[in-house]
Amino acid sequence: IGWLSQISPERARRAMRAQAVTKLSYLKRLAAKIKLPLVLEWADEFLTGSDGKLILFATHCNVIAEIKQRYGNTAVVIDGSVVGRKRQLAADQFQLDPRVRVLAGNLKAAGVGLGLTAASAVAFAELGWHPGGHIQAEDRAHRIGQSKKIMVVYFAARGTVEEKLLKLIQKKNKVLSATLDGS
Repeated sequence: IGWLSQISPERARRAMRAQAVTKLSYLKRLAAKIKLPLVLEWADEFLTGSDGKLILFATHCNVIAEIKQRYGNTAVVIDGSVVGRKRQLAADQFQLDPRVRVLAGNLKAAGVGLGLTAASAVAFAELGWHPGGHIQAEDRAHRIGQSKKIMVVYFAARGTVEEKLLKLIQKKNKVLSATLDGS
């Protein structure tokens, strides 16, 4: 970056921003790895303590893969690799098959446009960057036809970048709510 700043200060600034984003992304992945065993333990307790269905949202493929591996045939996956009709088939299987109790979904791929009202709980194993993405993801379970209350859980690893990210998301959410409410 020092060398680049001599040649092109603007490119050096862009490289420094990219470097910061790369560090943040790495720290988010590390936080996810640290807390995933506890998230899965919570999910196990939810599944054994109820007959409800659970949507577990994540952002990284390895987290989604671990969720799928943990729950095997009782889980379906909707991530970027599941496209077209297969995405709707996975959603339908979650909705209609009583043996399928977990949907492991990427926040972007499964967080928009699907009706997943069979869920009785939505949990965020990882946080996205924007509150709007979380709201959209929560709304997959809060669609027309939903007749029961939905539990929503956000997991953030204490003392990590995620804790700061959660506070930032909560602050943005307050501003968003106040704007939409007209206050």
